Amino acid sequence: MERAFQIITGRLLRYYRENYRHPNGKVGLSIRELSRLNSARIQEIRAENGVRLNQKSICSTSRISDIENGQDSMEDYVIECLASVYARKYLYKEIYWLNLKKDIQAIVDEMTRMEKEGLARLNRKLRSQYQKLSHYLVYGEMLEILSAVLTYLNERVLPKAELQRKMEALLPTGMLELDSLLLYMKSEYHRKMGQPGVTLAEIECTLGNQRDFLSLELRFKAYMDHYQVDLAKKTLQMIRELATYASSPYLQFIYHNHQALIYENSCSTQAVGELQACRKLLESGRLNGCLHVQGRYYHNLGMHFYAHHQYANALSMLQKALKWSPDLVLQAFPYVMDCAERLELPLAQCRQLLEWVDFVHMSGFKLEYAKYFRLKYSYDTIGRKEALLLEKFLVENILPFLDSGLLTYALFYRQLLILSPLTRHMQYVLQFHEM
Repeated sequence: MERAFQIITGRLLRYYRENYRHPNGKVGLSIRELSRLNSARIQEIRAENGVRLNQKSICSTSRISDIENGQDSMEDYVIECLASVYARKYLYKEIYWLNLKKDIQAIVDEMTRMEKEGLARLNRKLRSQYQKLSHYLVYGEMLEILSAVLTYLNERVLPKAELQRKMEALLPTGMLELDSLLLYMKSEYHRKMGQPGVTLAEIECTLGNQRDFLSLELRFKAYMDHYQVDLAKKTLQMIRELATYASSPYLQFIYHNHQALIYENSCSTQAVGELQACRKLLESGRLNGCLHVQGRYYHNLGMHFYAHHQYANALSMLQKALKWSPDLVLQAFPYVMDCAERLELPLAQCRQLLEWVDFVHMSGFKLEYAKYFRLKYSYDTIGRKEALLLEKFLVENILPFLDSGLLTYALFYRQLLILSPLTRHMQYVLQFHEM
């Protein structure tokens, strides 16, 4: 049995044990409780494998611990007994596992092209190939996970929270291609929720010196999160040196789009040049089959206009970005609302902008910004009482998420400044300006 399969099996068994739901609502099984279970199905499995039926436990607690940590030789009947507790079957066939590895590699390869038809074809293949194995431990979960990855790549629909927790519980598996996908989904999920993505330490610990596109993309985002611009530039250069770069318009787009992001803070002229390179790729038609590139382009262009105080253009581009890629609402929303206020749009128009926001699936400080503006625009007029409530919301719900290095800190400070004539707390506002 291959080591990665062994590790994944153990991690899944531990995940199911820790999330086991008892009839009385209690969640979780201790290893001791698990070892003492003796259902009719466990008795059947023992009988089928010629094991004594009068055993009082599935196996020892230390062995269950070893299995969950991927350190046991894993006799099939023991794994089958443990899997049956969670209504799962168990089967290891090398040919199935080899095919699964090929499909994982195919998804990683397709992510250098991001062509809609290619991703959809892989999804159809997965479902037809593994549907019959959906009740089996590992194969069923891999079908669920890989389908969720492909759905996200195609439609930008995030996995449900429970599936995301299961995916993160598998890390690291020791299978680099799968770990790249799992880390990518972890990064995307938490970013879309307004939370930090994966750390550099996680990437290094899990992927080591991997230099494929997915690993480099993860590194780039982590470097940018930590303001390590020089390392981010070096990472982009590595993307440009990939063997597939010249034949992949998608990789070329990503390179120029990320370059624009880097230069926006240091050299506006170069940022414009990189955005023009993105536009040329879009206009060439070579990206017609690629997903979500238009949304990324308009978002970066909108943020470029925003940085140069061209708020009407910024609002127009950010709205175009949301039309192409609604999932960008988390990144774009605070700036959309700031543009609307700077342009002094009518109240009805500002309220209409809130319709973009998915309050159910957002979290983190950007959700708090959305709630803030929802509260603000629920008032037809704002007096001192309303201003004090809004100020309290800003300080208690948004400030704890921010640091002075974030562009969003400027948005927070500006809102305090707008409210200060009504709250009469200018000294309070100046205190935050000094932070």
